[in-house]
Amino acid sequence: MSQNDQQTPRERIEAATFWYSKAREELRARMLAVQDQIRAITEKQRPELIALVDQAANAKAELVALIESNRDVFKKPKTIQWHGVKVGLQKGKGRVEWNGSEDDIIARIEKTLDKASAKQLIDVKKKLKKDDLRDMPADVLAKLGVEVKDVGDAVVVKATDDAVDRLIKGLATDSVLGDDLAERAL
Repeated sequence: MSQNDQQTPRERIEAATFWYSKAREELRARMLAVQDQIRAITEKQRPELIALVDQAANAKAELVALIESNRDVFKKPKTIQWHGVKVGLQKGKGRVEWNGSEDDIIARIEKTLDKASAKQLIDVKKKLKKDDLRDMPADVLAKLGVEVKDVGDAVVVKATDDAVDRLIKGLATDSVLGDDLAERAL
């Protein structure tokens, strides 16, 4: 008879939790090491990256000034694509400004324009508050045609220290890990 057969289910779950915890400790240590390496690489490359950003910004400013002083080149066509960059002139988008609060402008639009025109200019978003609905009495929910599903106990495995989760999500965000791999690790 193996030791596993002699353990209660609670003892087996506790043992499995121990091994899960150990695996997370190893993952955390490796993630911290990777994060340190990324930080070191970034720091080492930082001066060159800053220089390249400045170089690109200066080249763009020079290009903009050149286009500004030679607008006649872009009468027809208004834009040209060279070397993977679209250059030229385009109609400005303009800037919308108003005096007073947004609520004041909305009220004026509703007062001045017909409903169809006002609806085109005003964005109204109605959304159910699921957390509040979840707390409503069952008889009220039934009248509304709403059901709260899966209210039974659900299995939970959540580490109390979420530092590893944050590291994994950070690396997923930085594209070091893919989202699918990061989700699997969490």
